Formats: sequence, structure tokens, C-alpha cells
Amino acid sequence: MKRNTALLVAATAVTAALALTGCTGGGSGTSSSGGSKNLTAVLWDPTQLPVYEKCAAEFKDKTGISVKYTQVSWNNYWQKLTTELSAGTAPDIFTDHVNYFAQYEQTGQLADLTPYFKKDGYKVDDSVASNKLWNVDGKQYAVSQDQDVEGLLYNTADIPSDTSAASLSQLTWNPTDGGTFQKMIEHLTVDDNGVRGDQPGFDKNHVKTYGFSVEGADATGQTSWSPFILSTGWYYTNKNPFGTKANYDDPVVAQTWDWLQKMFADGYILPVSRVSSLGEQPVLDQNLAAIMMQGSWEAAQRVPSYDKAQKFAWAQLPSGPVGHPVSITNSIGPSVTASSKNKANAAKYVEFVTSSDCANIVAKSGVEIPVDPTAAKTALATLQSQGVDTTHWQQMFDNPSWLKLFPITKNASQITAIGNATFANTLATGQGNPKTVLKQFNDKVNALIK
Repeated sequence: MKRNTALLVAATAVTAALALTGCTGGGSGTSSSGGSKNLTAVLWDPTQLPVYEKCAAEFKDKTGISVKYTQVSWNNYWQKLTTELSAGTAPDIFTDHVNYFAQYEQTGQLADLTPYFKKDGYKVDDSVASNKLWNVDGKQYAVSQDQDVEGLLYNTADIPSDTSAASLSQLTWNPTDGGTFQKMIEHLTVDDNGVRGDQPGFDKNHVKTYGFSVEGADATGQTSWSPFILSTGWYYTNKNPFGTKANYDDPVVAQTWDWLQKMFADGYILPVSRVSSLGEQPVLDQNLAAIMMQGSWEAAQRVPSYDKAQKFAWAQLPSGPVGHPVSITNSIGPSVTASSKNKANAAKYVEFVTSSDCANIVAKSGVEIPVDPTAAKTALATLQSQGVDTTHWQQMFDNPSWLKLFPITKNASQITAIGNATFANTLATGQGNPKTVLKQFNDKVNALIK
């Protein structure tokens, strides 16, 4: 599932459109008895469409309420949704993302689900940490339906015989010398003459296969720089959700980016411009990079049966100064639009989608990892049976302190846009002194969240 990449265009569109729509979405009270028994819903992931259509079919069998899904690609999803919200033609339910929901909530586009849940006797599971991210001043605007975690995805063809799969899951990292992770990346890098990055005569200007690649860079860095910096004990803001002070000016962030810039400059990390132009899948398919930071949402598209021409595998994130790996854990959840005339019935579908009944349907497909603990184990077992080693993800889920919730802030779209300019267009291209650039960015974020 696409998460926090290629957000700049979408973020800009959302910011501009929401500024125009204001609070045109209508109220979120319970005056309606439920409205039509024909609901509409939208999601962005094509691999999840048939799975949630099965959930919708079971929901109809139980309630008599039908849900018709539409799938819109990630690149167009948020702009299309925002336009429809403005026009009053949005679906009853949409798959929400923690990076966007606060912006929609601020402009009155989401229905508060709390009164409907109370009437139905539905209780939001407080043991699911990410559920608190959807709650503002006691009002619940979505419920988490899945969870994810990052890992190292690699093409086995680019791993030499002297490097074992086990060794790739036992790497360490620090911002001073990069630890054993840096040594591994140097070894996996190969120039056009077949010289490895840790051998004499390596030509950094003519690299055939880079040791490492990141999928862009932004203010969160979910699949780029976050596993490094979070493993130092750092976090984005003073609290989550809705922090009031940003921490990007912490010296350890500049130190981390000093290290990353040096790795880019020395020819060990594929330039982000090439990743952006090609996309992450061709980077590994074409052996342009041996290892890439990627999320568990990609697992179903990397099983051996999906692409018989390639063999991919996963490894654990490197352990940082805190003594273990650290990953952002993200979540999506169904939200009901404030303009829906069917809020009560839509809320019932939110309850079902986040229930164990739907979670078990999803888990058996392996397309995502539900938050329901039993279903999560089923999903991981499904992927394992399909040839994906999921032991490192289970290890992360078994150690909650290794997981950090996605940062939720006010004005997230503006921060995303500024973050793309700061990280992808400046720091990741080797421009600007990290300390100076990060201080400027931190000041801009503080002005937006205080």
C-alpha cells in the first residue's frame, strides 16, 4: 500500500482545495435515521479492492446495506477526493490516511463517528495505539484497520555469495561512521568495471549497482531516513498527536543527514532523482540498487509467484544507538464524509470494516496486516506461506517500543510541501548545510503547529 511517498503534488492540491472548501461539508449530527441502504466508498490500492469487496458482500448479508467501492490511483486519490468534497459529490466512506485526516477534520469535512458508535454499542479498541491518532477532542473520525512496518527489501541477485541472508538482518548503524550497515552497503555497491565499493580502485562516478536506495525523502522520511534517526531515540515533535514544538533542529538530525549526504556523494546510495524518474520497482528489477528501504505494504507484490523473473527478500532494519531497530508504524482507516446523507449506516460499515470478521477476510489475502492481533498473525502466516520471510516484522510487532506512531500535526499538507522542498530537493541532492537547512525548516514547522 502506498503510504507517504510522492506526497508533494497531492499535498499542494489538498491545501489549495481545502482552503476554498472551508466547512462546506455539512454537519455530523445524528438527525438522520441512517439514510439509504446503498453506500459508496473509495480506496486507492488496487490489490485491496477485491478483498474489501468481499467484506462489503459479507456486510450486506448481515445488514442488508450494500457498499459499492471505487478504486482511484494514489497519484489522483487526494486531489479527486478534495474536489468531490468541495462539490458535495464525495462518497459516503473513504479510506483515510493519518497524514491527511487532520487537515480534513480542521475544515469540517469529516463526520464525528462517536455518537453513532455510542448508539450502536461499538467501542473503539484503546489497546490499538494508532486509534488515538484519529481522535480530536474526544471525537473519533476514523478507526485503524491496518498496521505496517518498514524493512530492508533486496534483490537476491545483487547479494554476493560471501554475504548471508542472516547477516543482512543483523546490521548496526550510527550517525558517526554508519556502523556495519555502511560497511555492507559499501560492499554491495559495484562500479561499471566490477569493482566493489570497499575495494581499491572503486569509481564512484560510474556505478552499475548502488548498495542502497531510498524511496524519496520528505518531512517524515518513512521509507528513507526515519529508521536511521528514530533509532537514535529522536522524535519529530514534543508530543503526538498534535505536537506544538518541532525537533528537526536537534543536532542528531543534522549529524544523520551529514552521514547520508556523504553516502550519496561517495556513490553508495542511488541518487533520489533516478528513483523519482523510474519508480521504486524498476530500481530493484533493473539491479540499480541492491537494497531499498520499503514498507510491509509492498510484501504481497513481492511474493515469488508475483514476479517469477525476480527473487526478492526482506531483512530487518539496522539496529541503531538505542540498541534495536525502530520503524514508523502507520495506519489507514475508514472515514465518513460530513456531507454523507447516510452517516448512521456508513458508521455501521466502519464498525464492520474494523471488526475481526472483515480483518480475517483481509488477513487470508495477505494484502495488508490488520490491527486485530489474531488476524495480523494470519496475514503474516499467509505471506510466509507465499515465500515471504515475515519473522522480522513479527519481531517488530512483538516489541511495541520498537514502533513509533506516524506524527500527526496541524497543517500537515503545508508541512509536507515544505518538507519535500527541504529533504528531497535540497538535503538529498547534497545542497545546503544540514544544520542550517534543518534549522530553517524547523522554524517553518513551528510556525505552522504552535
